[in-house]
Amino acid sequence: MKKIVFCLLAMLAVALQARAELDADALRFRTNIRTFLQEEGFSPYIDSDDESLCFKKEGVLYWLDFMGSKPVYIQFHRSGNGTEDCDLGRLLEIINDINREYRCVKVTLSSTGKSVNYNVEVYCNSPEDFRYAFYKYIKVLDSAKKEVLAKYAEGGSSASSSGPAVKYNSASVRNEDAEGNPITDYGVTIYSYRTKYLKPRVNLTVKKSGNYDIYVKMYGPNGLTTGSSSPDGYSYKVSKYLSEGTSDVTLTGWGSDTAGHWKAGDYRFEFYLNGKLLGTKYFTVK
Repeated sequence: MKKIVFCLLAMLAVALQARAELDADALRFRTNIRTFLQEEGFSPYIDSDDESLCFKKEGVLYWLDFMGSKPVYIQFHRSGNGTEDCDLGRLLEIINDINREYRCVKVTLSSTGKSVNYNVEVYCNSPEDFRYAFYKYIKVLDSAKKEVLAKYAEGGSSASSSGPAVKYNSASVRNEDAEGNPITDYGVTIYSYRTKYLKPRVNLTVKKSGNYDIYVKMYGPNGLTTGSSSPDGYSYKVSKYLSEGTSDVTLTGWGSDTAGHWKAGDYRFEFYLNGKLLGTKYFTVK
C-alpha cells in the first residue's frame, strides 16, 4: 500500500511540475508582450479575473490570453458589438460568410446571443513571431468587425438599429395556369379539380430598398412539398427587388400544368427571409 501511495504522489508531483512549466512559458510570453506594448506606447494591464493582458488602441479594447508551453497558444480578442434588435438568423449567415473569407479571424455569436465576438487564435514559438504580426492581427480584427456591420446594414438594417428589415403583414393565394393567367383569383375559393399552380401574394413593409431572397415552404395534407430543384428544407426561392414602403409582392406559382394537381385539404405557405420566418398563410383547397 505504501508503494502505491508513493507512486501516486510521484505521479502527482510530475504532473504539477509539467503544469508549472507550461504556466511559466505562457507567463514569460505574456511578460515579453507586455513590455512590447509599453514600448509601442500603449498602457497594458493584467485583468486579475482571467489573467488576460489588456490594452486600448484609439479607444478600442483588445486583450490577449496566453496558454500552454512552446509553442504558446494565444487568443487575441477585440471588443465586439451587441445584437439587440438584430435578426440573429441573418447575423449568423453573415458571421459564417466572414469566417470563410477571413481565415485568420474567428467570429462567433456569444452563448447568450447578446454579442458578436472577434478573435485571432495562433500558436507562436517566440514573442518575436507575435510582435512581427501584431499590427496585422489588429488590422484583420478591425476589418472583420467593420464588414459584419456593413453586411448587416446592406440588408436594410444595422446592428444597432431596431426592427426587422422586412415585416410581413398578410398574404393571399390564387390558382393560375402555366402562363400566369388566373383560374381562381385571390381570395376566391380554390377547388381541387381546377388546381394547377398555387401562387401567393404577400403584403410586406420594407425599411430599405434592395434585393432580397425570399424562401417559401408550402405544406399540403401530406406535409412539405418539394421538387427536384427545391432548396434544402424549402419548396422554392424567389429573388425580388423590394422597394421601401408597404406593398403587395407576388411570388412564384407552385404546382403543375395538370389540372387537379392539388388534392382537397388544408394548406399553408410559410415565408422566410435570412432563415427567419416572416409569416404564414393558411388556406383550404376544396
